[in-house]
Amino acid sequence: MRSLIDELRDPEERKTRTLREELLLALGRFVDQGPDAAYSAAIEVLEEALRRVSMLEQVTHEEEHGRQHAFRALRELDLAVLETDTLESLLALGGGERDQRLGDLFQRLTQWLVLYEGDPILEPGDVPHFTLRLRRLRTLLHLVDADGPNVEERPELLRSRRLLTARVLYSRAKKDARTPLRRALCAAASRAGDALVREDLAEVSDVLLSVGSHLEEQVDLMTMAEASMVPEIDTALRAYARLSQATRDASASGGGLRQALDALLELANDLPVASSPRVEALRAALLDFARALENVASSGSLAELSERSGETPLDSFASAIHTLAHLVRGARRRLGERMRDEEPESPPAVRYLEICLERARSGSRAALEEAADAAKEAVARDLPRAIADVARLTFERLRKLPDDGPRRSFTSFLPAPPKEAPLPAWMPPSRTLGGFRVLRAIGSGAVGSVFVAERAEERHEANAERVALKVPDYSGAAARTLSEEEFLDLFRQEAGALLAVPRNEHLASFVTFDAGARPKPILVMELVEGPTLERFLEKGGFDMSAALDILLGVASGLEAMHGVGVAHLDVKPSNVIMRASGSEADAFSVLVDFGLAGRHLRPGCGTGEYGAPEIWGLGEDQGDAEAAPADVYAFGCLCYEVLTTRTLFSAPTELALITSHVSHDGMPARVGALTSTSGLAEVLRRCLRRNGRERASMPEVRAALDRVAPTLEALSWPLQV
Repeated sequence: MRSLIDELRDPEERKTRTLREELLLALGRFVDQGPDAAYSAAIEVLEEALRRVSMLEQVTHEEEHGRQHAFRALRELDLAVLETDTLESLLALGGGERDQRLGDLFQRLTQWLVLYEGDPILEPGDVPHFTLRLRRLRTLLHLVDADGPNVEERPELLRSRRLLTARVLYSRAKKDARTPLRRALCAAASRAGDALVREDLAEVSDVLLSVGSHLEEQVDLMTMAEASMVPEIDTALRAYARLSQATRDASASGGGLRQALDALLELANDLPVASSPRVEALRAALLDFARALENVASSGSLAELSERSGETPLDSFASAIHTLAHLVRGARRRLGERMRDEEPESPPAVRYLEICLERARSGSRAALEEAADAAKEAVARDLPRAIADVARLTFERLRKLPDDGPRRSFTSFLPAPPKEAPLPAWMPPSRTLGGFRVLRAIGSGAVGSVFVAERAEERHEANAERVALKVPDYSGAAARTLSEEEFLDLFRQEAGALLAVPRNEHLASFVTFDAGARPKPILVMELVEGPTLERFLEKGGFDMSAALDILLGVASGLEAMHGVGVAHLDVKPSNVIMRASGSEADAFSVLVDFGLAGRHLRPGCGTGEYGAPEIWGLGEDQGDAEAAPADVYAFGCLCYEVLTTRTLFSAPTELALITSHVSHDGMPARVGALTSTSGLAEVLRRCLRRNGRERASMPEVRAALDRVAPTLEALSWPLQV
């Protein structure tokens, strides 16, 4: 049986050959005759490819014959030149300077494809000559992938065609009607953005802002994310698509500003960490924007808004919009778009809205309505659609706020503005700790900092598993009682105890502990993603049965830990994640953050509203206090909060808060108000005894709560106290 190469060499077998077949012959010459013969054959293939491009430039698509020739030529060029780097490799055998004609081929093919695929399709529905149009888009996608410094040695020429391709595809994606070509168009546009980032012509933030300024539909945004071959772009576009959906849902329901702020915060967090000043500038601007909007989201009246925000309630809002608008313009200019030179319209529109807000408090609301409409239009012109929609939701809420009303309790769910670099100064430049590469900071607690990380060897894998990595932080509170070496030894001992904790669906899984990691030891846990219980309670909308399921889940996790002698020692709503399981209604509670977990009480354990008397050094039998009863006490506080949405203990100062914990023996006033509520007060009393030895064990608490659950489920959530 003859080989394919032998068949191609036989002129009787093939009178005419495709470019791919010519390329196979050139590859065969390399095997049979050596590099010089292969190089000569590759030059012939290049010349044939250039002839195909010349033919494309001459055919007319008005005639069926011309369309057929164009389709065949594109298919040949795609298979022989774009989908494989064989021709490029064979041309490199010639030594010396690279044959510039390969770059010329890419330049001419780009210009031809952009010419034919640059104009938008204005009518929805079927596309004339669909097969040819689809072939052109696919060829353009492969051309973008194949092009680069290995093909083109003239950097300015490469840069200009990269920018031209991205600009044309983004513009067409914005204006195109919805046709069967839509998905292919978005995929090609996505790869054009990949190329800009890959060759350092743009940042991830530039691509995100430009895409957001051109595309509005979530399906298009998700198509671009799926098509991207750059993991950071994929992640950022998916977060932006979720923001787009959140704002659409909020607009449809007439509310949901809090959910939109959640999605905005997620977008800021999903930008790549410490990749460039521009990316960090966008992250900071998004967080400033969210903080400014949160004042409006959390206020119940115009008077309260003014009180919370100071003399100029919307001034920080206008400043944040100004920063974002300039970042958007800079991104679009870097991608080659022509932008008008005028200052953004939205900051002055927001400042005028603030003036009207003050007038509305004096009884004149008509101007507020007009100013809100003008601000919505200005923001829509300055910012990408999904980000602008968050602002528009805010303006709508402003219009509906009464002049005055009851004040609301308010705890911000947004991080405070960073006063230093996102990662601490001790972090190695490689951001690698014990074989794990840090991606971003989550936050810091009493004894440590928590980061999102991935295994160092998987850093280039798009689907690399992420983990929560905790590093001990020798804080002032610990320094009062322990030397730094004693503190680190204690961290190692207590983290080692987690090895004994069994797997439980309501506990974040333990991954590893590396006491020898430098510069600090690390504790690695499963990264559980979802809203915190704190946020879940603030959002509301569930029933008593769901609230009890949450508590029983936390109790199950604590029971598993206590069974092997390990306590969590920082039980509170923000350390419980509501992990989704199919739908939000099926979310279940998972206890996280085991940086304080161990077999013994130590400095820094617990949190103010949930700290047992022994946490503060004021309980009975303090000298030999066990750790597990402190969890039972904190669980009692958590139980009250989940069922009523109010914290059991609150006070204006730390001293007053500690006093409230030690001035009762299981029946504080708020628990006493529940004595008629189906046995719940007795369950809580058994959790909250001053002496830890008199408290119920976690299995007993769980069983008691299970017994009263059927009668509690007949009541409305939250319980009215």
